[in-house]
Amino acid sequence: MSRTTLLPEFSRQTWIRIAIGAVAVLAILTLPLWLANEYWVLVAADICIFAIFGMSYNVLLGQMGLFSLGQALFFGFASYTVANLTKLGVDIVTAILLAIAMTAAVGFVLGLMTSHIRGIFFGIVTLAIAQAAFTAAGTDILGLTGGENGLRVTGLPDALNVNFGSTGFYMLTAVLMLVVLGIMTVLKRAPIGSLWAGIRDNRVRAQSLGVNIAGQKLVALTVSGAIAGLAGALNAVLLQIASPEQLGLHIQVQVLLIVIIGGPGTLLGPILGAFLVRLSGPMLDQLDRQAWVHELPTYLERAVTSHDLVLGIVYILLVLFVPGGLISLVRRRRSRVKPVAGLDEPAVPAPSGART
Repeated sequence: MSRTTLLPEFSRQTWIRIAIGAVAVLAILTLPLWLANEYWVLVAADICIFAIFGMSYNVLLGQMGLFSLGQALFFGFASYTVANLTKLGVDIVTAILLAIAMTAAVGFVLGLMTSHIRGIFFGIVTLAIAQAAFTAAGTDILGLTGGENGLRVTGLPDALNVNFGSTGFYMLTAVLMLVVLGIMTVLKRAPIGSLWAGIRDNRVRAQSLGVNIAGQKLVALTVSGAIAGLAGALNAVLLQIASPEQLGLHIQVQVLLIVIIGGPGTLLGPILGAFLVRLSGPMLDQLDRQAWVHELPTYLERAVTSHDLVLGIVYILLVLFVPGGLISLVRRRRSRVKPVAGLDEPAVPAPSGART
């Protein structure tokens, strides 16, 4: 007589992965309970926001192979949209939703403008557009940005106002990060994910098979714009201001580092990259406050307390010795035991004959 079970029949490795994922989700959602103070809760919220931003850029760079240098355009545009809408009396939830929709529209328009531009030229064009937006925001040409002083985000409810506590806002960013991760997982395993991977790995072969590359590029930019818009809107709520810095080259470099350091084309890579990139600054700030640092010889003290120098060295070492990103360390460890398909591996194999 056959034995029945209420649980699905998964392999042992699958059950282990499910258990690890459940523990990770539980740890993320309960993080405020065991952090030392609200400052670190806000740092965790910032990491979640930039993980979302990293996942938006990963759609372009990692999944479709588009080298864009204009991702900050989406991020800053959404921030200013939220600030202007709340200034008009729109509630914050509606403002965030409208910011996502409007930023997706910006991505769509950008896709139309650059439909036949490829390679490094695509990067140059997107950088030029983003820098033009940065300049326009700083000079307040249209009277919508407040110039260098930026625009305040007003009308926040107490639950999302970090001045009245950080737990509510952190929970919002953590849940949205997990939702975006779920969406990215579905997209990567869907037929459109296979098309994007085929274009990334062998554009000529994909075109010869009849793939509408311009159309897929349009879709990718729209999706990426919407997700980056969510990140930019949340960042405006966190900082309670939209400023030209959110359109600047510094933000673009940060998201580029997040994806490359985490692991381009992977699902968990942007989260790992955001953790390292966004946590490093607060950690170095804490290091500056240690008495023993200021007892070092002058040249060593200056080196240790120079954030850009320390971070630059760390990033160079990671790119040199971990070229596949932090997620590749997990792959290497896993390959020593037994390869198991997971979140950090491509959803579909590259087309036969594709370049590797």
